Amino acid sequence: MEASMIDERAGPSDGSDLGGALVRSLVLYSVAEAQAGHVRKIAVQARGKRFAVSDDGRGHSTGKTIDGTPYLSFIYEHLAYPFGLSAPGAVQLQGLGMSLINSLCEELLVQVRRGEQQASYRYAHGRLLQKTLEPAPGQASGNNLRGRLCAALAAHPIDEVVLGQWLEGLRPSLPGVCIRFNEEEPA
Repeated sequence: MEASMIDERAGPSDGSDLGGALVRSLVLYSVAEAQAGHVRKIAVQARGKRFAVSDDGRGHSTGKTIDGTPYLSFIYEHLAYPFGLSAPGAVQLQGLGMSLINSLCEELLVQVRRGEQQASYRYAHGRLLQKTLEPAPGQASGNNLRGRLCAALAAHPIDEVVLGQWLEGLRPSLPGVCIRFNEEEPA
């Protein structure tokens, strides 16, 4: 493929920006919620191997279960589902993505506000360390994910320039949505 045909906004093609790809995947969940009319703000941070993505959307479900497992546990911890089952299970494509993202992080904190509940799940190397579900009065809702990439899998820091350019490229498809990057709007 000729170099002139490569879209530089997509990120490095050699796989060196695994962290940037991970952050973009998280942002796309917020973008889907924004396109459905549920998100007005998306905030992204990336420094070295640390990242955070938050939105003011509906938030992941805190009361739903899949095959008897709480939804949040299911989508962040069931990487092999439904492949290890003899009978097919419910398909949760975002679950496969979130489980994979979790497995690529040394640490991941998932905080969700939905309705009058707040759920917090803390992971290390893909394994649940702590989870809480508590009342959270008020109208705020949304997801907040913060983490640090596994050093063994991410030899390079997240490319902030490429990520900022990619976020800037999202703006035309998200009128009325405020996208903030590293606590300021991308240039």
